Amino acid sequence: MLRRPSSTGVLTDKPLSDAHSLRPLSMVGTIHLDRTAIKGLYNLLSLLEPELICVEISRFSVKYRQRHQELWLARLREILEKVPCGKRQHFRITLLERQLRMPFEWETALMYGKTSKVPVIAIDSSAISKEELPRWGKDLLNLENLLLATSEPDMPVDDYFSRHYGRALTLLSMEDALSDSFIGLVFNGRWCKREKTMTKRLIDICSARRKVTYIGGWMHLLQHRDILSLASLNKDIVKDRFLITGDKVKKL
Repeated sequence: MLRRPSSTGVLTDKPLSDAHSLRPLSMVGTIHLDRTAIKGLYNLLSLLEPELICVEISRFSVKYRQRHQELWLARLREILEKVPCGKRQHFRITLLERQLRMPFEWETALMYGKTSKVPVIAIDSSAISKEELPRWGKDLLNLENLLLATSEPDMPVDDYFSRHYGRALTLLSMEDALSDSFIGLVFNGRWCKREKTMTKRLIDICSARRKVTYIGGWMHLLQHRDILSLASLNKDIVKDRFLITGDKVKKL
């Protein structure tokens, strides 16, 4: 039986729905901005053959990015002219540029959906993106921020993602032993509210008897008794979980 989150974020035994009436859910965890995973993600979708794909992005974010992406990138190029030449290829600049672009998870899902005639749905809450995205032009795209970002030691961007993949794999493999300090720091009230919103949408979609695949950041895949996450809330219908980076796909 699916457990319902209370108003405080604690899981209770009150059912969200009858798990037997819902189709199994596949969850794919990504390292955000790791565009080398595009091919691997597409190939995994081809193996899973979903009838519907849900992506961790909001409808507001999709529309806002479509309107502002080129303006953001033009502004970034303009500011980079004032950054020392040796810093312009810094890995933080690469990450920032990718952050300004449409997430690869959404692009890849759409690409697969178009080819396979599979619907793709943005299921994240718009509340956070409505608050954060309009500030990017001022808060992220300024010379002070770029100089600060490039002041730390540089590294190959692939090394950056390899480190994050290793950390994600470690935490997912030891999810039952996560420390209270880690849980309290990351999984706050804002996170809980967002997970409950996405869970409700997932349940509605899965109840339509479709074979669903969810794509989103790897932390949503954590299953821990004290963590309010998509994987925990939907534990009874999660068929399988995958972690992906580059050409590496790990079934958890």
